[in-house]
Amino acid sequence: FIDIGANSGFFTLLASRRVGSHGKVIAFEPVQSMRNRLTEGISLNAMKNVSVEGVAVSNIEGTLPLFEGPEGHKGISSLREIDKAAMTIQVKTIPLDNFYAQLSDVKLIKIDVEGAEQLALNGMQQILDNYHPYLVIEVTDGFLRAFGHGAIQLARHLTSKGYRMYEI
Repeated sequence: FIDIGANSGFFTLLASRRVGSHGKVIAFEPVQSMRNRLTEGISLNAMKNVSVEGVAVSNIEGTLPLFEGPEGHKGISSLREIDKAAMTIQVKTIPLDNFYAQLSDVKLIKIDVEGAEQLALNGMQQILDNYHPYLVIEVTDGFLRAFGHGAIQLARHLTSKGYRMYEI
């Protein structure tokens, strides 16, 4: 299980229990305060099958500005400019395909990155093509448009790869 935009780790912790001792969870969270909560939850629950990466998953390897959400609402932090950002920080970005050699199989990927979902998908083409994992993606058309994408474009991209879309 791969959790992109792990936040404080709700889905990471659920997945850790589900994949069990033979499975693996990789959680990506670039915001330090959220990553601290995530690692604290992992530690409190003695989860040995979770690794945490302090980078943003995107389509490029590099560094981009991240607009950190206000205190008490860090979950809205994004690579897109947001209202009432507490601060702007520089974060390392990496395509998920850079992890391909370390992966044996990927069953499920959750992506909640406040509008940068298409960028994340563009950086995991090898994983999508070879593992065809289930995807749970937050899709907010207005947020995607901040990067020149949209919900229809994202849906077309995924359907061209054999995915079917469902609303939860």
